[in-house]
Amino acid sequence: MKKTIVIISVLLSISLVTKATDIQVNETGSNGAYTSITAALAVAVDGDRIFVEPKAGNEPYIENFTITKSVQILCNAESAKFAVQGNISVTPSGVKEISIIGIILTGNITSTTDATAAGRTIVRILFSNLVGYIQFYNNNYDVTVANCIINGSVALRSGRVIGNEITADASNGVSVTDEASGGAIPISDTIQIIGNRIFSYSNYLSIPISLTSQDYFYQINNNYIYYMQRGIYISGWTSNLNGNNEIINNTFKRVNYNTTSHSIYLSGITQGGVLKIYNNLFDNYYSGTPYGIYLTSMTNGIVFISYNAFNPTYSHYFYGATNDGTNGTSVTFGIDALTGQPTSGGYTNAGHPDMKYYDHDLSRNDVGCYGGSMSARNFFPTGDANHNRVYMLNIPSSVYTGNPIKVKADSFDK
Repeated sequence: MKKTIVIISVLLSISLVTKATDIQVNETGSNGAYTSITAALAVAVDGDRIFVEPKAGNEPYIENFTITKSVQILCNAESAKFAVQGNISVTPSGVKEISIIGIILTGNITSTTDATAAGRTIVRILFSNLVGYIQFYNNNYDVTVANCIINGSVALRSGRVIGNEITADASNGVSVTDEASGGAIPISDTIQIIGNRIFSYSNYLSIPISLTSQDYFYQINNNYIYYMQRGIYISGWTSNLNGNNEIINNTFKRVNYNTTSHSIYLSGITQGGVLKIYNNLFDNYYSGTPYGIYLTSMTNGIVFISYNAFNPTYSHYFYGATNDGTNGTSVTFGIDALTGQPTSGGYTNAGHPDMKYYDHDLSRNDVGCYGGSMSARNFFPTGDANHNRVYMLNIPSSVYTGNPIKVKADSFDK
């Protein structure tokens, strides 16, 4: 059968018919509005939307509040955000669906207990700016963090982190840990970390992406990772990972720091898990003892390492693995430190030649986070006016003639 590549432009129109109430919040209480989000939450019922009007000068609402119901909390102005100074606690009673859209938060968003095992509580944090952390170290949540600017960290056990700019604090940038057994059935079998810029270069112990969960597959694609000690750390794949995992089309840049470092550190794939490390761009400094891809305690796991490009500053390009002949070592290129965008060098058309990895212009894969169909161009710029209403589009990169094309888009609207 003939194999072709198809590019599709998708226009989404979402119409929801509900019996929900729109509850208004503003600083004066005019027109029947509440003067705090806490007061609005007290009268809300499942399905309600709470529209928050920014205060004059976008001064913050100063309050801590707890979300126990299925609600949306969002700004009442198009392409704008409202400010809050305080912490948000998510403690659902029953299976809930919670969305926070368009908040400027100085504080943290956390779960304080496991959600009910009767089903997954869905939490979406979208188009927001945070100075603080998002922490869901509890079971039975499915958390999506998308199109946000975060000075802090994101921790979850199930869900997706898509198209964010994360400047990590002393904690890891994105952390995924195990769920306890006997919980709710997952919505997806895969953790997606796609299209982010993760800066974790000011603290030796902070790792941009740290994965220790044994419960899900991983799809780590098209991220720009700026790190000090380790870029991606994966440990303890000892069960439930007998399937495909990906680290594809990411860009790694290390700050000039005199230490032993690892761009990708893998430990303990012991149950036949399969991992593909393809089309990544590795930029390093000479200082310390830098490793590119480091494998240790590998028993039965299978790792394919192909079509990656390394600059000539690594002490060891591979440890515990061998070059299959497709990887480029001592490749010369330049990278913009803020965006991860290559500025010069031999990264173009150097990735995997299979058509499913092709770039937007239908040419061979460009190594790094701007290559492939999930190019970082799909997710940035993030910010105030230029936010992405459709924050994730899953579409096959190649199809067989005569077969239907399945397209799935994730989006938000007011």
